[in-house]
Amino acid sequence: MLNTRLISKRLSEWNLSEQVWIYKKDASGKYVRYVYRVNASYNTSATDISVLHPTATDQLTFDDMYAYWMSCSRRMVKSNVYRSLKININNF
Repeated sequence: MLNTRLISKRLSEWNLSEQVWIYKKDASGKYVRYVYRVNASYNTSATDISVLHPTATDQLTFDDMYAYWMSCSRRMVKSNVYRSLKININNF
């Protein structure tokens, strides 16, 4: 699950250092909140496949295709893990 404040914003409106929260249940059944920070936001060609290459670190990559002045481009937002913390389901 993502934090909904960012979902309601266009990718072009995401700012550097903005946080993305991902919740995942671990093997013990407890939830872990992974906090990612946006560290890059840029436009690239729709044919640029380098954004699909594996990375050396955990990273979230969001993309949004849109036509701008009749040439198709892609907005990319990348974020790296900032921290993680186990949380009680009651605090979820």
